[in-house]
Amino acid sequence: MKKTVGIIGSIIAIVVVGFGIIKFKEYYENRYVAGDDVFVRIPDSQSVTLDDIVGDDESSLGKGKMYILTGYTEKGDKRDVEFTVYTKNAAELFQPGQYLKVEASDILVLGQKVISESEVPANVLKLLNQ
Repeated sequence: MKKTVGIIGSIIAIVVVGFGIIKFKEYYENRYVAGDDVFVRIPDSQSVTLDDIVGDDESSLGKGKMYILTGYTEKGDKRDVEFTVYTKNAAELFQPGQYLKVEASDILVLGQKVISESEVPANVLKLLNQ
């Protein structure tokens, strides 16, 4: 009887640990593994002045610019991306009309870089310039 209870307990423990590992893997991949790149264009109306960036508790996080942009994947899927550039130099902010290739997971923006118009897929370029 004790042996049966021990075996059942071991099986339950293995199932619980296995489930935890699967959930952790899903969390990690959704948060930190890049999916499709998102192509965006900085709107012509985008300000290029530095803003005070504040945290949820209203504490100062420094100077920079928060970007909330709509872009498209190479497949043409619409996607909103949000990221903040921290800098004390306004010249380092993205300029109106620039194209960016944004590397994003399902949850986070992992990085972004300026690209030329010719590097934007033709189908995406049409969507961005509508």
